Amino acid sequence: MTVLEVKAPQTCSWNWRRLLKLHHIARPLIRHIIGNGLGTSLWFDNWHPNGPVCLKWSSRVIYDPGLPKKAKVSFIVHGDQWVWPCSMSIDLLEIKNHMPFYNPNSSLEDCIKWLPTPDGIYSVASTMASLKTPYPLVPWFELLWYSHNNQRMSFILWSAIRGRLSTLDRFHLYNPHFGTLCVLCSSSPETHAHLFIECAYSKIIWLI
Repeated sequence: MTVLEVKAPQTCSWNWRRLLKLHHIARPLIRHIIGNGLGTSLWFDNWHPNGPVCLKWSSRVIYDPGLPKKAKVSFIVHGDQWVWPCSMSIDLLEIKNHMPFYNPNSSLEDCIKWLPTPDGIYSVASTMASLKTPYPLVPWFELLWYSHNNQRMSFILWSAIRGRLSTLDRFHLYNPHFGTLCVLCSSSPETHAHLFIECAYSKIIWLI
């Protein structure tokens, strides 16, 4: 059994439980290249071009050819040929018709390839690139993210541009009894626009 087959036990930690729930994300990024088939689960690992057999087809296909649930790919490898047991299953016929384009090799061990990288070797950077949602660049990104920038100040400015700083008008939304008057000038409600542009105190700061 591989880590992608493990189900979270009732007594496991919260962190381990959350990791095990990421099977559906990690599985498509890992490809087993078959040698002798001894190190790859026939039904659960991602070795078939259409993905793990148990996910692509119904679970009944596991029992159609008479092979055990814990079978390895080696069960259908004979020398350098793919050899499936005889079966009338339509699902199994489809599996046979879409086998990998290469032949197995009984003299070699299976290898695992990390698909996001050209060399097949895992890296944290490639994982982040695979999982992050791509967003278009905003026109002001160079104002914040440049070489030798102060990351703390860039984060504050980014929060201000998005209107996410903890200004008094935002506090007032959650606590109506909280005052909104600007503590710098005591003349207007403290909003993002007031704090950085309209406030008399801020105007003096900008002139320095």
